[in-house]
Amino acid sequence: MHDPRTDPCPASGFAKPIWGTFGGNDGITHPYEIAGPCSPKIVQEAAMAMGTAFYKPLGLKAVQAIRFSAKGLWVDAVAGPIQVDNLTAHIHFYYPAARFDITGKKGTAKWSNVEVVNDERAWDETTPGVGPKPAPAKAVQDRSPLIKLLPQGAMLAIIEAEGTVKISKDKDGKTVITGKSPYDSYPITVTLNAKNRIEKVVLTAYGHTYTSTLLGYNDVSLDYDPLNNKWEPAYFAPFVDRMVWTKDGKVIADLSTTEFKSNPYTPFPLPELLKADAEKPDPSLGFDKNNPGDDPRGQFNPDLMVSGATGAGS
Repeated sequence: MHDPRTDPCPASGFAKPIWGTFGGNDGITHPYEIAGPCSPKIVQEAAMAMGTAFYKPLGLKAVQAIRFSAKGLWVDAVAGPIQVDNLTAHIHFYYPAARFDITGKKGTAKWSNVEVVNDERAWDETTPGVGPKPAPAKAVQDRSPLIKLLPQGAMLAIIEAEGTVKISKDKDGKTVITGKSPYDSYPITVTLNAKNRIEKVVLTAYGHTYTSTLLGYNDVSLDYDPLNNKWEPAYFAPFVDRMVWTKDGKVIADLSTTEFKSNPYTPFPLPELLKADAEKPDPSLGFDKNNPGDDPRGQFNPDLMVSGATGAGS
């Protein structure tokens, strides 16, 4: 039987997608994209080290979404520097979309906002998924690049660049990979550490240069408690203890991670859908569907869901 992974990489640097299937614990057979002939060996090794590579034959895009919480500094595009007590981010890399739920202080005053971007749309919310309101001008340009500053976001961009990436060594002998995903306009460069995990990202977007310094990947897995530990074990998808982001040389975020999960349920319904859902109770249901406590089916638990195409993606 012919194995398309052994075909030569086309001159374009992009091969036709190869698909496989695997049986999940839910009893369902799931499709996935297999690493093709244009995927460089070092990119595959990095994907394995970053926890985005799974299955056999090898697939490189197993992490579709993440959720993390952090504290530290957030420089809001309108409000300026915010001392963050808690930031909870929901990220979906394939829409692509992000929701940043931020609470903290501006000076001595309490401050909070929910900032959302979904592909070429941006809006704010009063609470996550509720009360959509207009976002500031250029919110799409300010928020979209942040997705690629995250470890898995940067890794996906390099994976999607396939055979067009350029691989080199820096002055310290570290591997440097430069490329651009065909799905956006962001040239990106990543530097790998000794374990082939991304330690630095340089991204160009909308006329600005962004950097992300990624510090202290979580390797603690022996004492993992699946009920109480807010971090995944590192054999799932490792994440960093701290991220420092800059835009044109100025720090825009300095965040220390307090919680991380890969592939959570991450819906991003558009504002018009959120408004349409804010309706009066339907008496035919026998309960108020807008009040989870009144729903006889029980409390909705997003951690029991599998990340997928639910929501209003592009």
